[in-house]
Amino acid sequence: MALFRDEVIAAKRMQQRGALLVATPPSVRWIAIAGVVFLAAIVAVLFFADYTRRERVGGELASSDEGQNALSRVSGVVTHVLAREGQAVKSGQEIARISLDVGGDGGIGAYAEVRRKLQQQHERLRAEIDDKVQLQKGEQEALRQRARNISSRIAAFDREIELQQSLIASASARLERFKPLVKEGYVSGMQMEQQEAAVVQAKTSLSSLQRERLQSGQDLATVNSQIRQYPQQSRNDRSEVERTLIGLEQELAKNEAQREVVIRAARDGMVVNLLIADGVSVVAGQPLFQIVRPGSPLEARLFVESRAVGLLQAGQRVVMRYPAFPYQKFGQQWGTIKSVSTKGLRAAESAVFTDNPGQREKMAPLYQVVVALDDQSIAAGGGHLALRSGMQVEADLLIERRKIVSWLLDPLAGMQKRMANGSEAR
Repeated sequence: MALFRDEVIAAKRMQQRGALLVATPPSVRWIAIAGVVFLAAIVAVLFFADYTRRERVGGELASSDEGQNALSRVSGVVTHVLAREGQAVKSGQEIARISLDVGGDGGIGAYAEVRRKLQQQHERLRAEIDDKVQLQKGEQEALRQRARNISSRIAAFDREIELQQSLIASASARLERFKPLVKEGYVSGMQMEQQEAAVVQAKTSLSSLQRERLQSGQDLATVNSQIRQYPQQSRNDRSEVERTLIGLEQELAKNEAQREVVIRAARDGMVVNLLIADGVSVVAGQPLFQIVRPGSPLEARLFVESRAVGLLQAGQRVVMRYPAFPYQKFGQQWGTIKSVSTKGLRAAESAVFTDNPGQREKMAPLYQVVVALDDQSIAAGGGHLALRSGMQVEADLLIERRKIVSWLLDPLAGMQKRMANGSEAR
């Protein structure tokens, strides 16, 4: 019986030929090296690369001068906007008109109905005054014509009186010549009596003409007096109607003043931040526009939703684009946040920044972010194009910059914090 098994003796023989080696292909080695390098690159990106959270918002350019805010004194509907964004205005110039007369089911407001009735009364009284004026003109012309007729009659009486006086003088002279002839018997007594009767008749006719002439003179004096007094009498006749007309005009003016409020510029300057348009409803105290001094540097007024405003603060950089100057050709512009509003704009104030009317009531409050521009102009073709107040702005707010690994670990950190809060609550 042998001391060792056959398998042991066979294994010893094989060891004399050398150890068994497994050959590794070169491609596998390179793949392993590439994998290690790739993994190292991913780790480097995670721990050393940054990612900046951006929020795209819109707004417009405006003057940096705080200016003077114009607030609505009443609630109503804007009927006319008489100025445009960026327009230069003078103190006291009309900017807008707000109507308080909101129509009911019939579409006619109470002020408009009162105005219509007052205008109808005004037109009736004006027509009555015009009729009186025409009637008075006719009456005055009739008095003048009567005075002319009386003057003509007086002139005729004067000629007749003068003729009659001539006849009396001739008859009296003939009567004086008859007296000696009667004594001598050349003329009969009857002829003498006839001559005396002719003289008496002529004198009677003269007296009658003089009385008529005197009466005509009195009539002329009366008519002339009426003509002189007629203007005052006419004014007196019209005064009552005119007083009523003036009262109606005052009522109309009062009604118009209550019906429509005129918003005027409080000082010389330029209209910016025009937040109203024809047909827009406003409430008392709502901002309408601002008046700023021309030449003030421009700044961007951006309007940010509440979900993106929490981490914004002064000093952060902003990338901006102006639709008026396409960024593909003119590039992007930079600015720095100056301030972030602490109070959101209401839907009525922010509705001007959306083109969808149906979205106005659903819009969340917007916060105003003021950005100082690095440049007040755009470089183009070797020159510079000036920016203008009211131009639209698209901007990317660089809200938060962190390592990529920090973004990836945020959910875990949040879960750990919630668990910690839950354990403390228990």
